[in-house]
Amino acid sequence: MNNYEDWANLVAKNLAHEADFIAAIDKDELDDKAASEAFIRAVLEPFLPENYGIGAGRVIDAFGNCSEYLDIIVYNRDFPRIGMRGTHNAYLYESVLAAFAIRAKFIRKTFFDSLNTCASLSHLQTKVDQAVMVKLAKKNGLKPGPNRTFVHDDPLRTGRFELIGRPPAFVFGFSGIKYSYRQLQENIELWISNRQNAGIKTPMKALPAVIATQGCFAWRNAAPLALSNRQMLGIGNDDAPVRLIALQLLYLLNRRLNVTSDGYGLKPSLNAYSTMKLMP
Repeated sequence: MNNYEDWANLVAKNLAHEADFIAAIDKDELDDKAASEAFIRAVLEPFLPENYGIGAGRVIDAFGNCSEYLDIIVYNRDFPRIGMRGTHNAYLYESVLAAFAIRAKFIRKTFFDSLNTCASLSHLQTKVDQAVMVKLAKKNGLKPGPNRTFVHDDPLRTGRFELIGRPPAFVFGFSGIKYSYRQLQENIELWISNRQNAGIKTPMKALPAVIATQGCFAWRNAAPLALSNRQMLGIGNDDAPVRLIALQLLYLLNRRLNVTSDGYGLKPSLNAYSTMKLMP
């Protein structure tokens, strides 16, 4: 076991201890608000650089689109926030590193609500230089599609391309689906089926980057957790699935770090950490 795995297992234990401690004090089950606060204390606050803040609210874009309320939003402090008395904070889409839907316990309703909340981010968009996108699309073998989109013969590659410039969302549950990735998979498939029956599309950009709970996880089949198969999601069991969330955050921070170089022309990189073996 390497240091990264040691850290992930320790964080997973701390999360469990936080939940047990809060429940013991309140003489009741852990609620969603306390669950979010525990997740922030155990996972995000010790992990994130100081120039990233942690809040809650909605994410808005320059085109008038707005997400649903998100329990945790990790944002760059260099960007402004929009908040008015008596309302939730609003965060500019370009400032957001990641967003989270946190639940104390997954039952079907709370699980589906979490997935729908994360999917609401897929309607947001940022202003991207079209010439840059055309160049990227050509490099990746995509062709122009309708409404200024780009498509590939392989739907998976189209889905991955649509993730460019989009901050990921994560779903984490303290309990409710325990060590049963098959149960997790069945619930995800039912959620997608319900959306299809309602005429709502579920492209890759509408899926959380990682769904994690007690002992099981699902991840979106895209960098840095890309799979060789053609499925949209990878799924399995793990004693500390929170490590998958940390890996995604490392990947995101690495991409932000690589924007600038130092006086020698060198760019800092976290690639050596984000390519560590994760699963035992």
